[in-house]
Amino acid sequence: MSTNSITGEEYVKQLLNYLRKHTGSKADIAAWVYRLIQRTENKEAAFRYFLENADRIGSSREKEAEVCFTASELQELAMNCGQMVSGILDNLVGRNPDAETFYAELWRRGIESDTNFADEKEKIYALFCFWSDGRTPYFQLEKGLYMSEEDYAETIKARENEIRKAGFILSRRFSQKTERSSLLMRVLDSCVTEEEKAVVLAQILSMLEDR
Repeated sequence: MSTNSITGEEYVKQLLNYLRKHTGSKADIAAWVYRLIQRTENKEAAFRYFLENADRIGSSREKEAEVCFTASELQELAMNCGQMVSGILDNLVGRNPDAETFYAELWRRGIESDTNFADEKEKIYALFCFWSDGRTPYFQLEKGLYMSEEDYAETIKARENEIRKAGFILSRRFSQKTERSSLLMRVLDSCVTEEEKAVVLAQILSMLEDR
């Protein structure tokens, strides 16, 4: 172990202290975190801890993160590295591995290895993208419901009234979000089978995407 290395406990302490006090560009914050991870005994575990917990830490915004990237640098990195970053995530998430395997491979392919990103700023950019992506924190998922197009269309027709009611609930104004969500839950509860609930929820999600 290098004399400059820090334990996992010290890593967590320094990370939380920094995140609780600093504000600024997520890319610049990622640069500080990347360098802290590099000093840690178990880098892979430190990487995973950051991705699983960073967004749960509120900041008092006492200090500004040191600027590491200019806007033009980020634009260039996005052009040169963005597709590779997305490809790594697409591949790993698509395989649906357990969480330990996911973070281990994400660390190896995205940060540790020089095969995909050789320059330090490229690795920091990859860390920033992994952190900003909605697929981290990662969860291994059970197999979802699969339906034929014919069964899907028939279920939509059978539950047309519930789907229309859900659309009305989404369009109406409420003083609280819980009013809307509780009414949508009642629409789903009115469905008899899991298949019907899945189809109605799929239609609700489609309506939200269209908005």
